[in-house]
Amino acid sequence: MHFSVRPFDFVLSPRVISSRLRFYHYLLRPINSYADGAVYQLQRYVESHGKAGTDELNSVCPTHTMTLSASTACNYCGCTISDQKLNIIFNPKYLGTNINDALYEIAKVVSQAPQPEGAPKLSFAARHSVATDYEPEIGALLQKARTALQNPKLEFEPDFDALGAMLKNGKDVRDDWERNLGNFAKLYYESLVDTLVREKFGEDEMLREGFEEGVPKGVVKLRIVEKMSGYNGILVEDGALIMQVC
Repeated sequence: MHFSVRPFDFVLSPRVISSRLRFYHYLLRPINSYADGAVYQLQRYVESHGKAGTDELNSVCPTHTMTLSASTACNYCGCTISDQKLNIIFNPKYLGTNINDALYEIAKVVSQAPQPEGAPKLSFAARHSVATDYEPEIGALLQKARTALQNPKLEFEPDFDALGAMLKNGKDVRDDWERNLGNFAKLYYESLVDTLVREKFGEDEMLREGFEEGVPKGVVKLRIVEKMSGYNGILVEDGALIMQVC
């Protein structure tokens, strides 16, 4: 299946265009190359992130305008999103250097872009992680847990919005949490399933009855807290099993 980004207009900052005609040839060659490099990186982005990625880019850049301007905010070149436009920037000392890499971090920039009204609470990077690392595998893990507990109604409820809010506002949080949110959640549920299998819940009726009595809602949640004794633990709250991590 093929997804495409809507056509972008390419706009040059007035500072890029010299008033001296003898500089035009010098300027236009790298400018054209920046555009070619942007197309290449956008194609990579679409291939990696599919329809969700193209929808997100079209959402944060509704003007479908790409600009090119000089900036000392980058070493060689890079990109930003502001005023609903995708901006290619280059360091004026290094015009024409690493041209193909200007949009190398387009996925990160899209995720950090100002969001339109009504946008999801989770950043695009976090939602992409959940969609690619959590959702494809959690069904099989849930089925193993249901089999071990002989409870076909068991549910996993991680609440990614709450997890994301705690990580976004937390202290000493690793800077790649958004790209790994889905995988982190999956690993915690995977650990739960491994414990159920290792402790032979599927073969011990008393263990299953104890779980059912202690967790009558049949729900397993994942929560991040600011402080706790140790790094992680479990508790039962309002009939649900809570896996907590600090």
